[in-house]
Amino acid sequence: MILDLFVLAGLLCHQANSPKTLELAKPDPVRIELRYDANLFVGPFTGRVHLLWIPGDNPSPPRMPNWGNPNPHHFVDVKNWKAGESLEIGSRTEGYPAELGKIAKKKTSLLAVMDRDLGGLSYSASPGNIWGAIPKIDWDPKVGLETKIVLDKVIGEDTFRTTERVKLVRIKSTLLSAFHKKDVYQQAAVVLPEGFDPTRKTAYPFLVDISGFGGDHRSHGRYSRQGGTRFEGVDFVVVVPDPNCRLGHHVFADSDNNGPVGTAFVTEFLPEIEKQFHCGGKRDFRLLTGHSSGGWSSLWLMVTYPAYFGGTWSTSPDPVDFHDFQKIDLYQPSDNVFTDPKGNPRPLSRGLRQMIYREFYLMEQPMRRGGQLQSFQAVFGPVGENGLPKPLWDDTGKTDRTVFEHWMPYDIVAKIEREWATHSQLLKGRIRVYMGTQDTFLLEGAVVRLKAKMDKLDPTAIVELVEGKDHGSLLSQELMAKIRKSMAVASGAPKTEIKAVPPREKSPAK
Repeated sequence: MILDLFVLAGLLCHQANSPKTLELAKPDPVRIELRYDANLFVGPFTGRVHLLWIPGDNPSPPRMPNWGNPNPHHFVDVKNWKAGESLEIGSRTEGYPAELGKIAKKKTSLLAVMDRDLGGLSYSASPGNIWGAIPKIDWDPKVGLETKIVLDKVIGEDTFRTTERVKLVRIKSTLLSAFHKKDVYQQAAVVLPEGFDPTRKTAYPFLVDISGFGGDHRSHGRYSRQGGTRFEGVDFVVVVPDPNCRLGHHVFADSDNNGPVGTAFVTEFLPEIEKQFHCGGKRDFRLLTGHSSGGWSSLWLMVTYPAYFGGTWSTSPDPVDFHDFQKIDLYQPSDNVFTDPKGNPRPLSRGLRQMIYREFYLMEQPMRRGGQLQSFQAVFGPVGENGLPKPLWDDTGKTDRTVFEHWMPYDIVAKIEREWATHSQLLKGRIRVYMGTQDTFLLEGAVVRLKAKMDKLDPTAIVELVEGKDHGSLLSQELMAKIRKSMAVASGAPKTEIKAVPPREKSPAK
């Protein structure tokens, strides 16, 4: 008995001097209970469940986070979560910008999403994802929150509006289906010229226009309007492909994570477009353009398949030289992605809403897949754990040199130089790249290096840095008119006469 009293006294003394133990004994002020509707998904579910803080009273799953002003985002990874079972989220739940209990006081709506990861780009808004929401929450971390969210809605399938001139082409890829061990399709909007004649003697030239990050085959508006596919009297068939996959923008580059997307596009998809729409058939009739990630894509396709394409007009491309990857020299092991040599945080952009590299990286982490930096990792890097890419850098910004070896073949400037002896006759005069000197995402330095290389290898190449222009303002009407005129000349296609449209008869007066 005396011994028991000593033991009890020791335990009481230990607890009195252990604030952590007392803290754990307190009830959690946050208890968010999630359940999902068995009528929408039988289950069980294994994967990531997202808790999104969305402004406004009528929230819906966002396709991507707001880069300039990101909202808090928390997540839970679950295994075999069954319908009818409660999934509880508390104050220690991980997320951005901090764990849930440390989020500042705010009025918000809370939205929960079960990411089924069925192949869509968006971690939250992909077709098949299950979600639910509660609007108008007065969040105060000191008060806490106890509520329930039922995931009772499903993201519907994407829709596409076709017209007489705008067609949706969706083709199953044998190569990609074999790689992913399931049916995989490539798709594009095909915009036909006015008065399209599939029986005319000469095939139409075609232009592949690749959208930047976040864009897809719906980005065809400038071509589908009247006269949009007519360049200096030459009628084009315009192909606007969907460049997205579950891991982001695949930039039409064959990769360990995304599979042979470039090879499938050039050997399976585009030949079918040529057959269906009486276009192409020869190299000069196959042209490329694209902006941002689409600018990188179009340049990559040109230098990778120079015997197939007749030329590219690439604007504001993602980093084309890894000696200047948004001002980072990835070839230098000492260069930290998050901080410069003086220890200062590296910016990822310039302008009023300057983004910091480390903060942008942290913002994307709860997504797990499909972000901009995550797209780079997926294309350039090796396969990692859980079907996700192995990252080039860790949470401190230090790079992994074995991973960078996988990145190196995707350095476009190095690729051009390495393969110039083989491809010079096919590439001379075919490369045209335009970049603003004040690019929003600090991409101009890599194009400066491209220009220096092309000035030596091929003086007929056009690598133009436009003074004072940023990522978006580069695309002025003047530049676009110059590019379209150059495309018409480069194609060598005959001009088409515009048939006069007879005037409408006036309706009789009533």
